[in-house]
Amino acid sequence: MRLPIQSASLPLSGELKEALRKVHAAFLEALAVAVRAPAPEKLARLVRELTGKGDAGDDPDPERAAPPRLTREHLSARAHFFLATDVAKLWLPGTEALAVCDLLSRKEISILDLHAGLGTATAGIALLLAASGFRGRMNATLVHEDDSLTAMSRSVADALTRSLPFRLEVDFERGPGQDRHDLVMLFDPIAQGYVPSDSPEIARLARTLVAKRLKKTGALLVVDQAARAVARAMAGAPSLMASAGHPVYSPCPCPGGDASCPCPYAARPGRFCFHSHQAFLTPLIQSAAARSGFDRTEVNYTYLLAAASGVRQSLPPTSEGQVAGRIISYPNRVKKGFTYFVCTGREVVQGFASRLLPDGVTRGGRLPHGTLVVLSEGRTE
Repeated sequence: MRLPIQSASLPLSGELKEALRKVHAAFLEALAVAVRAPAPEKLARLVRELTGKGDAGDDPDPERAAPPRLTREHLSARAHFFLATDVAKLWLPGTEALAVCDLLSRKEISILDLHAGLGTATAGIALLLAASGFRGRMNATLVHEDDSLTAMSRSVADALTRSLPFRLEVDFERGPGQDRHDLVMLFDPIAQGYVPSDSPEIARLARTLVAKRLKKTGALLVVDQAARAVARAMAGAPSLMASAGHPVYSPCPCPGGDASCPCPYAARPGRFCFHSHQAFLTPLIQSAAARSGFDRTEVNYTYLLAAASGVRQSLPPTSEGQVAGRIISYPNRVKKGFTYFVCTGREVVQGFASRLLPDGVTRGGRLPHGTLVVLSEGRTE
């Protein structure tokens, strides 16, 4: 049985996506000047080494394996292949963060990027701000525990600074300090081993950062990989945070952030949900992806967004016999339309979208991960 999708709120407008494409291209042009890119064949080889995907075709979890010693060439490959596409993982969660904090109305924004690596989270949010029309000043503090990454992250920050239409000030620190910020971010903290793949530990860290590192109008954003263990651990954290009195803003659509509303997949071994976003590819990335067998057309991720104020996400309004939810799968083409898995917070249901939704504008086969939808209880075969 399928529940018909009556309406959809697309996470990113076509106008914003085009603006993102332009600022992303400007950033990669500046990055090519700041950091020499390996030739396509060498880049493909470095990508295979970074992912642990050898010539024999073995394919462990992407991005988790690494060579014993990261050379500058490896770091350059990370910047030109992974960072260049991973920034797209910040755009849907970042759009929600901009809304919950009303960041675009501010003249100055303070960001804390913990376990910053090469600065993927900072770059992703900066590009989103630029595409959204922000023209103030952004102060970013990047915290590094590994000094070997600092030089490359400085080069990335220099390229970012030259490509943005607003002022960016970047500081590199060994620790987070005592200041409070508008936005605190962690990118791949579980996959990189900085945080255990454990829901209680993730919830504890999130509560601590919200209490001690955020301004009253700020937000915490954690983005990590879509690997099963990571995604399941992230999905278990929202209900634990809600039970401690601090509901998560997204992505969980649980009504009111109710602590008695655990992840519908949590009790089902092996099941997990994730999000996906199109990545903008340059000819270099396309060539390296084809040679390495590591596709980057889309990037998959899981995330958690919590506001210091405790505000909860507003789901689309529903009438009697309707329910709101969030798409957590790719479209599956069926007769007369497409089906999706939709999480309502209480359960995961199958939604059906005709090729053109009732609004006469939205195309049902192009609803990306993260789209908020309204489903009718009138079932269709």
